[in-house]
Amino acid sequence: MGYVAFEDTRNRTQGPPQKRYVRTTANDAVTGAAPSRTGAVAARASAPADEAYFTIPENATLVGVTAMTSIIGRVPIDGRVTDPMQFKAIVGRENLAANGWELPDDLAGMIVTGVAIGDMALSCSEGKIRSATFVFNDGTIRTVSSRGRSGGGSGASGDLGFISDRHGNPCIMGKFVTNAPAYLTDIVGAKTLGVASQAFADAARLVTQRGDGSTTTQIMDTDRYVMGQAVSGATDEFTTWLLSRLKNSFDAVVTPAGHELVVHLDQELQIDKTVGARRIAHRTQTSPNTARGGFYGLE
Repeated sequence: MGYVAFEDTRNRTQGPPQKRYVRTTANDAVTGAAPSRTGAVAARASAPADEAYFTIPENATLVGVTAMTSIIGRVPIDGRVTDPMQFKAIVGRENLAANGWELPDDLAGMIVTGVAIGDMALSCSEGKIRSATFVFNDGTIRTVSSRGRSGGGSGASGDLGFISDRHGNPCIMGKFVTNAPAYLTDIVGAKTLGVASQAFADAARLVTQRGDGSTTTQIMDTDRYVMGQAVSGATDEFTTWLLSRLKNSFDAVVTPAGHELVVHLDQELQIDKTVGARRIAHRTQTSPNTARGGFYGLE
């Protein structure tokens, strides 16, 4: 084990080349040459690294967030929510870290997305943040997501945070929407009609029980019996269809878009400009405003 010297030319404009040493095998150190393995090590040492710009700490508070979409929270059925609906919000300029520190104004315009879960008793929705996207002035995209996506972003385990209203309530008030009364009215009416039709058909039969325990059934009024059975069968099919439709319906709490929110972060967000990250536009832009990016419509 030894060291091989090589010249670091990354900061040539700031001064003369600096000599650095890279650890390698004993044979390479004796020869003093830089073989392919040593060259690979040197290349990795001189490779560009991700550049850190902002750090949004855990427990930071993003104030003045505006909901870009309606917050529709599905009410859980048996404690589970199937396919919860997503919402999107845009971050404002007033953001707090801790101990009086304010986050930079550059974070204004960052987009966050999440899912909502409704509460029937309180007529409100709980929102959980799943991802956040920040775009640098040169169009470089940085996405921090709890969904574990790659490509210009980083994955995290668990939700990134939650939302509250401007008064700190973690459940966003909305309008409770349900179609249960209409379904229940139809089901009760169909069941009642089915029972009445069956009784109407049974009244047209004469059932006689013999001494040996056997019974005989005699149709006294054929038209009445057929009509009752037909209506009873139709109502049973209608009730079955209603119940199957009821399984696919859900109750929800709806909050319209434009509601003022506050984002509370549960994880640290590292806004870094990664090497080779995707950009909004990769070709050379002629317009200065297009090249640097702008907060169009965000003021």
